[in-house]
This record gives sequence, C-alpha cells and structure tokens, in this order.
Amino acid sequence: MQSADALERYSSMRVNRVVFAGSVAPKDYDWQTRLSAHQVERVRNYVGTVDWVVALFPRLFELRPVRSLHNQLGSAGFNGFDAGGDCGQSVAQQSKDVTNVCYVKGEHSAFEGRVTEIVQFLLLENPSDAVREDRPAVGLLLGLRGTVWLTWFAIVAVILYVGVRVVSAAPSPMWVVLVLFVLLVIRTLQVV
Repeated sequence: MQSADALERYSSMRVNRVVFAGSVAPKDYDWQTRLSAHQVERVRNYVGTVDWVVALFPRLFELRPVRSLHNQLGSAGFNGFDAGGDCGQSVAQQSKDVTNVCYVKGEHSAFEGRVTEIVQFLLLENPSDAVREDRPAVGLLLGLRGTVWLTWFAIVAVILYVGVRVVSAAPSPMWVVLVLFVLLVIRTLQVV
C-alpha cells in the first residue's frame, strides 16, 4: 500500500509533511480532501526526468479505458500531481500546499542525491526551495501517450503468446484453462 492510499484508507492518520520521490500515486490524487481534513499540511513531490518505470507502467492505469480496473497506480513521479500545478510553472505559481519539484535529473533512484533537501523540507519550518532541472528529450519521448500504448501493446502481445501456449498445451476442456488464465491476468492488473 502506498502512502497516498494509506491516507485515504485511514482517515484518522495525521502527518505534517509528506515527500514523494518517483511516486506511483495517481497524478490526479485528491490532495484537497486530505488537506481540508488536516491529514496533511504540505506535500512535496519529486518528479524524475527519465523515470521510465513510472512513465510507462503505472501511467497505463491513468488512461481512460484502464481506469475501470480501479487501480491506485499512476504517474505522479513522472508527470507531477495535478494539485501541485503544471511542471512548466515557476515555484511561485505552484500551490503552497502541494509542490511538484520538476525535475530531478535521472531515473528512479535519482532522488538519493536529494536526501539533505528532503530532510530539510520535513524538519525545518521554512525549508529552502528544491533544486529544479530541465527534462531531456528522452523524458519528453517517455511522456508521449503513444509510448505508453506501444509499451503495453508489446506486453499484451507477450501475455497473449504465453496464454495461447498454455491453453493449447492444456488437456480438455481448454476453455476452463483459458478462463482461468484470463482471470489471473485481470486479477494481477488489479493488485499490482
């Protein structure tokens, strides 16, 4: 369970400040409800420049056809939280309560170099603004909606290939194995 999901499940949970780094929380997470309920005072979200894991895999669950799975995954670690404002905005234009740090140079582990900055945000009354960097062209390519679809198309092709191999090797009745395989894939997508 991720932190954002824990806040939703446990309404009595209270934290002063929250830091996300390469988060797989949905970018449209409802921070206003958490802020209004005084569960959270401030949120800082570090967004990676080329975090291909977050850009390609959990981002699928934010696309319209896949939302019906009701999965709590998303691309906040690659695109930023909607509540934090557009990553093209300056810090002064972003929300004071929810801030996206766009961008941290590197992949999913790039945030290790920001530990001091993160600790200051968590502990100091008036922490300094986070260091921001530009997103390289490869990050822009990962951000394209078509890139997500192509990646998942390849994954689905592999799953279908495995499914065909498993079902064709199964004893009769094959339809039982097919149904079980489909249910396994759907359940895996729901709990990942």
